[in-house]
Amino acid sequence: MDYRDSAEVINILQKNYLNSFAKAGEDQADVMVKTWEIAFKNFKKDVVEKALIRAMLIKKDYPPTIADVGEEVAVMTDPAFSALDGEQAWIKAVEIAHEVELRRVAPSAEAEHARSDAAVRTAQTEFPLVWKAMLGMGGADEFLNMNTTLKSQFVRLYNSYRKSDLKRILLPDILKTQKELLWQPNGLLLLEQENDND
Repeated sequence: MDYRDSAEVINILQKNYLNSFAKAGEDQADVMVKTWEIAFKNFKKDVVEKALIRAMLIKKDYPPTIADVGEEVAVMTDPAFSALDGEQAWIKAVEIAHEVELRRVAPSAEAEHARSDAAVRTAQTEFPLVWKAMLGMGGADEFLNMNTTLKSQFVRLYNSYRKSDLKRILLPDILKTQKELLWQPNGLLLLEQENDND
């Protein structure tokens, strides 16, 4: 998305939340457009528009932030990115744990082994972040206890993995360069410095 595309997308946001943007001046609008241009430069305008609309439907009472829209862009553009939030991931982890537990409950039943193995494969392919967080917490057995401490630890771990994945999708260039936004009286300035690590 370029500057013009960003302005058109933000216009949708402003028209839907008139009160929130009523006092915004021209300088503020310019900074917002430049920020969105930088954030979504690797994505097409129609993808960001659809993501904005999805975020508006979810947020309803207040304008979605650039982070809200970025998360929707990630969900729409990267099939590996998990659309589940922490609470939903916890529910899915408990379901997976119960499916995987079948092997232990019926150690000699071949059908139960096959179903348990299929549950693991499904978790690994369809819910990779949930599976990764489950492994980080000690595996499927831990989830059968279903205590609240474990739940809060899992949600925190899952959300950290999800945030890292979101950065990977939305900020591929920032992994290669350090970028700083400097607020100047005349607008937004973007400085790029190559990392020495490359």
